[in-house]
Amino acid sequence: MMNLRDAAVAAAAFCGCIGTWAALPSGYAGKPFADAFHQSGVPTIPGIVQCAFHDLGGEGVACHDTDLLNNGSGKLNLDPRHQRAHAGEYIWHFRKDEGVDLSFVNDWADLNDTNLVSAHINQFYVSWTEDGEWCNYTVNVLQPGTYGIRAPYADQASSVTFDVNGKAAAKCRLPAATPGYHHWNFAAIGTFDAAGQPVQGLPAAGGWFEARVPSALLKADQPLMVKWVDFYRP
Repeated sequence: MMNLRDAAVAAAAFCGCIGTWAALPSGYAGKPFADAFHQSGVPTIPGIVQCAFHDLGGEGVACHDTDLLNNGSGKLNLDPRHQRAHAGEYIWHFRKDEGVDLSFVNDWADLNDTNLVSAHINQFYVSWTEDGEWCNYTVNVLQPGTYGIRAPYADQASSVTFDVNGKAAAKCRLPAATPGYHHWNFAAIGTFDAAGQPVQGLPAAGGWFEARVPSALLKADQPLMVKWVDFYRP
């Protein structure tokens, strides 16, 4: 569920001189997602932010969900029919005790349907979303400028907004509905402005940024069914 509930990191800038360090919003208690299987660190922009890897910190800190039940990992995937052999316990019940509703692409529900794009098996996604729900992601913004946004999604042609460190950065709309929950499409959904200092401490123009430590908080606020979001330079 993407204000992209869907991120940020401290960065040093070089524009002929060293720029200032960016910082997460004061008092933010969330932490970048990591567990025994996922140790890749903070995602970068440009790059892909995996929607299921929202920050740790729980309800009201790293996310907001309208109920405390994970309707995928903690409910749907308790059904033996959804416990597919190609996945396993970790995937079936990924983050099951947290409120954000997650599940995974499986051979039964997804790959039996007609998809406009390849639906990669075992890929996590966020679903069962409602208006007003959101996720936070700690990310590295490597370079200021305007980014295109594209994402694999299913179901309604709904909208999603992205904030960076509490400032509006993008309002996007999926271009077309798909036939249903498990019919996947992949499309450009909007643009993301990282040019006018939406990330604290980053200059408005010019320079290349080298990621050092977490610096920006990306918030995704969206009612949609989505796997990941790619922020790319057009």
